[in-house]
Amino acid sequence: MPVPTRKERPKVPGVCFELKDLCQMLESLDEGNAKHFSNFLNVKIIIDCTEIFTEKPSSLQACKEIYSNYKWHTTFKFLVEIDTHAAVVYVSRAWGARTSDKHITSNCNDLLDAMKEGDEIMADRGFDIDDVLSVPGVKVIIPDFKGKDRSQMRGVESRRSENIAVARMHVERAIQRIKIYRILRTEIPLTMTHLAEQIFTVCAYSVNFLSPILQ
Repeated sequence: MPVPTRKERPKVPGVCFELKDLCQMLESLDEGNAKHFSNFLNVKIIIDCTEIFTEKPSSLQACKEIYSNYKWHTTFKFLVEIDTHAAVVYVSRAWGARTSDKHITSNCNDLLDAMKEGDEIMADRGFDIDDVLSVPGVKVIIPDFKGKDRSQMRGVESRRSENIAVARMHVERAIQRIKIYRILRTEIPLTMTHLAEQIFTVCAYSVNFLSPILQ
């Protein structure tokens, strides 16, 4: 489930919302793909999920919803999207760690609705999201699976998966940059959980003002 926020506090213009409006505009600029994505000319965005630590809540139910078996800690989970120039152009709302990557993506309606027929989304194997795409003709590019019926993948599949891994690495680099900010290196206090989404969003879009990941 999404991380709860203080509903009584209205959203007001600020750094978080201005950065969001500015950086999501980058996605609409069609300048072609960087050479690192020359093998994937139709790819428009690369997505991945990441987690940030938060203090453990006293409520058992709340703790269950945000406990990450992967991190062995209570965390908030976000989906991050970059374009093919490695600029961060989308950040989802905060979710509990137990939420699947597929569920988070399927609830990012503004992201999915912006895709056009023929566009491709690059992601990791965990993003089996073909059935949640709202626009016909949009394709998800993920590494190939060996499956249980084969001892190994074919050569062409291995090369394709390697090319995807090399290209997809840049979303991981962007996420690493997001987490250089000191405020994300420690647990988000329980008294600030209603601000976790804004904190992460500001850090994520601030990456675009650093030196470019892709030259």
